[in-house]
Amino acid sequence: MPQLLASTSPATSSVLQLNQSLKMSFQLSVQGSGSVSASAVVEGSHDGQGWLNIATLEASGTTYGTDGGTFETLFPQVRCRLTAVTGTATVFWAS
Repeated sequence: MPQLLASTSPATSSVLQLNQSLKMSFQLSVQGSGSVSASAVVEGSHDGQGWLNIATLEASGTTYGTDGGTFETLFPQVRCRLTAVTGTATVFWAS
């Protein structure tokens, strides 16, 4: 799976430009020492300025946690926004 974002603090990924309706999957993983957690929002946009929530991902655990899912969208632009991190979080995507 291609990596979309990796960070130890809140961050926003680059924008994926989509040409058509697309089925895709996203996976959020977080790892570190002790208790780890991360939250991310997958967002879509038609104009690249207003972003709407497609899905929310929440991962937590002891040294590792993960969450994800499959989605279908008509938005031509998609991004992922990491909203909270304890540890190192990585977001992967595939279509």
